[in-house]
This record gives sequence, structure tokens and C-alpha cells, in this order.
Amino acid sequence: MKILVGLGNPGEKYKFNRHNVGFLVVDKIAEDFAVSAWKKGFKGLMCECHTKNEKFLLFKPETFMNNSGFAVMAITQFYKLASDDIIVFQDDLDLKFGQIKIKRCGGHAGHNGIRSIHNFIGEEYTRVRIGIGHPKEKNKVSSYVLSNFCSPEAVELQQILEGCKDNISYLLINDITTFSAKINKTANI
Repeated sequence: MKILVGLGNPGEKYKFNRHNVGFLVVDKIAEDFAVSAWKKGFKGLMCECHTKNEKFLLFKPETFMNNSGFAVMAITQFYKLASDDIIVFQDDLDLKFGQIKIKRCGGHAGHNGIRSIHNFIGEEYTRVRIGIGHPKEKNKVSSYVLSNFCSPEAVELQQILEGCKDNISYLLINDITTFSAKINKTANI
């Protein structure tokens, strides 16, 4: 069984922030595949999902971004999941808006949620990096990631979220190449 973790900050205030794109992805996946309601557990919210061939969990840590690793460690230990079974959806400042890259292992590139996960479970897991663009000035990064997507971006973001949902079966069987090709085609990258 795999667990798909969306990174973000809990609460209505942050719901549509750029930093919450991970939450938005797993919420979209849940629309079609959830077989249970979201429920609290392991310092987050989780739900069970099924495709035709796969059973998997969606998880949203409620520890705030900087402490995501604590919640991820708790749920992965409980279900005795290997690092190959963990897929994390995250925002990425270093990618232009809408660009998606998949990475296994590697550094955290300054992302506090990824840094926290590395601290608790190491770096041996898959990450789906979703580009949110960069404000061009380092001193504006914090306010930028905590701002909402603008109207034109919000329209394109919906296509990206739909693409992730529609192609999730490839990710679940570790066909990263096909998932990446299909999702980037959806995002017009």
C-alpha cells in the first residue's frame, strides 16, 4: 500500500495558498477515489482510497509545514510502510508555475516541509514537485508562498490538479516516466 502525502498548512486562512498545493492535489484525488471520509489521526487527516487495482491512503499533516515530518513518521511507522511506498506532493519555488518534476531522494532545497520529513524519515521517498514560480526577490519568498494563486493561475492550477488525479494510477505503480509525461502535457509544459 502507498501513502500519498500532501504538504500544506491547516486552516481556511491557508487553504488556497501557493504553499498548500500539496493539500489541493490530495483533496482533488480524494474526490474520485476516496472510499472513506477524511478522519483525524497521526497528527493529520487521512482517508482511504481505491482505484481499480490499488488501495492507497491520502494524508495531510496538520502540524503546519515546518513540522510535517513528525506526522509523516507517525503514519508510516504505524502502517509499516517502506520509503518506496511514500509519495509527497509539494510546492516548489525553483520551478516555473505549473511545471512538474518528480524526484526520488536528494536534498530539500530549502523547503521546510521537506526538510522536516528528511529529519524524521530520511530522504528515500518520491516527491512530486509542483512549480509555483518565484517572486524574484529572496525577501519576498515568505509572503509569496503564503499568498493565494492569482485568477489566471487558478484556472491553470485546476487543470494540473485534474491531471494529477486522472493519472494517479501511473504514480501508484511507480511509472514515474508516464505520469510525468502525461501531467506535464496536461499543464502545457
